[in-house]
Amino acid sequence: MSKCPILGSAFDPDQMNAIERVQAYVDELRYYRPRGFGKLAREGEEFIQGSHIGAGADFHNEWFNDCDALLTDWARRVERHDYISFGPFDPGGAVGFYVSAESAREEADLIVDDLSEVPRGFTGLVVGVTDHGNVYAYRYSRGKSRELFAVV
Repeated sequence: MSKCPILGSAFDPDQMNAIERVQAYVDELRYYRPRGFGKLAREGEEFIQGSHIGAGADFHNEWFNDCDALLTDWARRVERHDYISFGPFDPGGAVGFYVSAESAREEADLIVDDLSEVPRGFTGLVVGVTDHGNVYAYRYSRGKSRELFAVV
């Protein structure tokens, strides 16, 4: 049986003020608890409580980037693949976990229409694209598979 990837909810920072956006990131840090999250969570809470009211955009951008990097590193360790990231989907877009199906396709050892096409005993990255355009990726090791992600 294959392990399913992490699925989280996304939030739209354009619909939030600065405090709500920081709180959304603090909530993500506290929920997933990646190693080293405490410092960033405390800094975010200090901002929310007013200690960093005078902090400029550089503080905000650096703090958000640090949160994105920490959550991305955590997800890649947990999911054991490099195609998952945390941050804005597109510049100015919603924020959350996402997978890069295109990167997986570029690095695939085998691209198939159906998993039945995978040779017996295969080892490597398999990416499949259905006739509806859905993309899925599996890591194979000596014929045993582990689902990395499925984008429907």
